[in-house]
Formats: sequence, structure tokens, C-alpha cells
Amino acid sequence: MKPAILIFIGFSVSFISSLFLTPYPFSFVVKSIPIFALAYLMINQVKSKTGVLLMMGLLFSASGDIFLDLDRSNYFVQGLGSFLMAHIFYTVAFIRESRFDKSRIPLAMGIIILTGIMVSLVFPNLGNMKIPVTGYIFIISLMGVMAAFLKGNSLKVFLGACLFLFSDSIIAVDKFLTPVPYSPFIIMITYYLAQYNITTGMIKHCTTNNTRLY
Repeated sequence: MKPAILIFIGFSVSFISSLFLTPYPFSFVVKSIPIFALAYLMINQVKSKTGVLLMMGLLFSASGDIFLDLDRSNYFVQGLGSFLMAHIFYTVAFIRESRFDKSRIPLAMGIIILTGIMVSLVFPNLGNMKIPVTGYIFIISLMGVMAAFLKGNSLKVFLGACLFLFSDSIIAVDKFLTPVPYSPFIIMITYYLAQYNITTGMIKHCTTNNTRLY
């Protein structure tokens, strides 16, 4: 097993296990190291423009982790913006590696329907956050749709995108609709699994399909 994967597993388990203790000094470091490890793995395994785009998505994800761990209330917009940029980089990377396939339409429609339900549930309670949150949900749903159309056997990446959607949905429901029991644990477990599946799935996809350099 690659050292970066061991670091990812070790620190992600450590952070999830310590959620009962948060906030504690430098918890944002423990939280973000797993994603920095995946970014390092990505750029070392996929030496192409797609690899750079995915690495940037991971780095923006790590910055979002830091903002939300420092102060979720005061830095929520900054965290949302960081993850918005992460999803834009992921989406562009997926577009570069996608191919229209009619058999994938049901997967894409599933993403659209589920995000539509999510918007309808939380929209009345968003207040002055209606535009940024709705825009964020649109971008992450677009990422999921493009993950559905990745060339070849890319269901691992699609699973990662779905887990990301689920994790963010729990955040939205917990913050804007109703408290979700054990939400920090559900959010972080699905989030780390999402990033792991997207990263390792895209590494396999790019190496298998000889992704173009430019």
C-alpha cells in the first residue's frame, strides 16, 4: 500500500475518532492532512492536465476543511466557496474524460432528481443564502452528472460523487432544515470515502485509458 494511502487512512480515522473532542488545538490539521495526502498521490500518479485539475480540486477541498473546522459559523461562506471551486475543478476534469453513453442516462437522471428534491426541501429555509447554496448544489450535481458519463468502467468515481452529494446533503439538512443525529460522523465518513473513491477511481481511469497530457 502506498504511503499516501496509509497517511490518508491513519489521519482520517484519527479525525473521525476525535470528533467527540472537537474543537481542539490544530484539529484542522488532522482533518485536512488526509486530503493533502490524496492530492500528493494524484499528482504523482496522473501526470497530465486532468491530474492537475483533480489535484487542485483536492487542494480546494482541504482549504474548505480548514475553514469549516476553524469556525463553521463565521467561515461557512469561505468553506462553501472553497468546495465550490473544488467541484468546478472536478467537473472540468470529468468533462475532459467523459463520453456520452445512453446507458449512463439513468445514473445522470438519478443525480438530477435527488438534487432537485434536496433544493426543494432546504430552499425555503436558506434566507440570504439562497443564491450561493443553490449555485453550489447546481455545481455539485453537474459534477455528479459528468461522473456518470466518464469513459470506461468508472463506477468507483461515480460512487465517490454520490457520496459527496450525500455528505453535502446531510450538511444542508442539518444546518437549514432539522438536526441530524450523529451528523458530524456521517458527514466525515462519507466525505472521506467520497474523496478516496474519486481519487483512486480517477487514477485507475486515467492510467487505464491513457488520458491525454494536454
